[in-house]
Amino acid sequence: MSYVFTERPQDSELWFEAFDAKYRSKRSKTRLSCEDWESVLGDCDAVSDLPCAAFSEELIEACPEAKVIFNRQKQLRSVVPERDEYCLIRPFHVTFCFGQIPRPSLPIPKLFRMGKRMFGDVFDSSFPDNGIHVHRSHSEIIKRLVDGDRLLVLNVKEGWALLYSSLGLEIAKDAGPFPRVVEDKAVVDRVLVK
Repeated sequence: MSYVFTERPQDSELWFEAFDAKYRSKRSKTRLSCEDWESVLGDCDAVSDLPCAAFSEELIEACPEAKVIFNRQKQLRSVVPERDEYCLIRPFHVTFCFGQIPRPSLPIPKLFRMGKRMFGDVFDSSFPDNGIHVHRSHSEIIKRLVDGDRLLVLNVKEGWALLYSSLGLEIAKDAGPFPRVVEDKAVVDRVLVK
């Protein structure tokens, strides 16, 4: 999600169209075509997290040769806090309340509206109430749709070794530490300070 916010905020309308097609369409055909995905994903070689995870089935169907990396969560409860706001939305509320938006070039209201729509559609309007169920259901769908050779199940905290090995590569000498770009602070820093 931070990629949409930081690198391609101009694509938020395309994501609105994708969410409308999947979750709100009254038409029988709601799948996006391969060309639609090309326009939404642009120059991406890989995708992760929301909003792309909301379209896993469609992306797996549109890209049958793609490998899928499934991040195994050891403690799902820590990802979905009980009866609390979603951790990535909270910093935005605080920022808006104090009027300190360090990156005024971002279309914050449009992106915030997209985030709200995304979490409303995917989690039936309540991440705290439905997050664990949605995550487990999503996990089962991925495991059912992806063949053994195309699916890598790992915990990202394990670092580079399993990922590189599954791709048939040696760990690059300049690989450095495993990136931590989707943790709360890293996302807020990238979105608001970039």
